[in-house]
Amino acid sequence: MSTEATLGRCPCRNCDGPLEFETEASGQTVPCPHCGLDTTLYIPGARVRTSPVPPKQNGRRRILMASLGILAILLLIGWVLWVARTGGLGLDEVTSGLLGGFLAIAAAGLALYLVILWIVFPIFVRKSLQHIEILLTEIERNTRR
Repeated sequence: MSTEATLGRCPCRNCDGPLEFETEASGQTVPCPHCGLDTTLYIPGARVRTSPVPPKQNGRRRILMASLGILAILLLIGWVLWVARTGGLGLDEVTSGLLGGFLAIAAAGLALYLVILWIVFPIFVRKSLQHIEILLTEIERNTRR
C-alpha cells in the first residue's frame, strides 16, 4: 500500500492558471498563486456536492394574503361603524353617511397599495438589478486585467 497523496489538477476559476493540489483539498477555497484571487479547488469531471437549496418562498402569495387581510379588517371596521350609526341594517342608509365615505377611502387606499406593490415596486427592483449587473460586469472586467 502506498501512503502517497493523490494529486489533482484544475484551472483557476478566475485566471485559468493551472493549480495542483492534493485531492483531499478538493472543495476548499484558496488564493490562486497566479492572480491572487480566491478560487475553489475541484477535480474536473468529478461530481460536485452542493448544499441543498432552500425552498423558494412565494412572495406574491404573501402579498395577496396581506392585502386580503387588510381589506377584511377595513370591511369589518366599516360594518361596525355602519351598524353603530344606523342601529340596524337599513339598505337605503348604506349609500350615505359615514360608511360610504369610509369605504371609498378604504378602496382608494387599497388600490394605491396594490399599484405600488405590483406595478411600481417591480420596476424599481428591475432597474436596480440591471445596475448591479452592469457593476458586476465592470468588476469582472477589471479583475481579469
